[in-house]
Amino acid sequence: MVNSLINQVKKSKILYSLYYYVGSVLVNILKIFVKPDDKIILFVSFGGRHFNDSPKVLYDAMKQDKRFSNYKMIWAFRKPESHNLPEYAKVKIDTFRYFKLALQARCWITNVAVERALNLPVRIHFISIRHMAYFLNIVEKMYLITVLTQRLAINMTVAVLNVN
Repeated sequence: MVNSLINQVKKSKILYSLYYYVGSVLVNILKIFVKPDDKIILFVSFGGRHFNDSPKVLYDAMKQDKRFSNYKMIWAFRKPESHNLPEYAKVKIDTFRYFKLALQARCWITNVAVERALNLPVRIHFISIRHMAYFLNIVEKMYLITVLTQRLAINMTVAVLNVN
């Protein structure tokens, strides 16, 4: 039923416009009450269907990197109960908690579009890495982590590659 509704919204200009404007108004109202947290990173792989691909590669690298030790790394899933992560590290997509966390997060790491076509805050960094991270060597992974840390304004003492 949910997939049917999603497809109808995607195919109908009227339903899509209604969704976009009503959803954007609701998100903008919610923004007033949600305090941003620079230490939250939201991960989504294939629209919340999986715990893999490029976001998982970066997640694993960040979990091992001391610069991210005090970050909250949260995964968004369609069925969070089917993924072996602590409850605090996952959220069900399209719930109130998901939208609240999405507005709190400083950064979203994904391999597909996750913004649900809504008018979201510009302070959020969208990092979309399309299905390639499995093939990256360690230098390329460290480069991506370096770029990410610079976007998140983390003080770095060692840079692997020059990002200019």
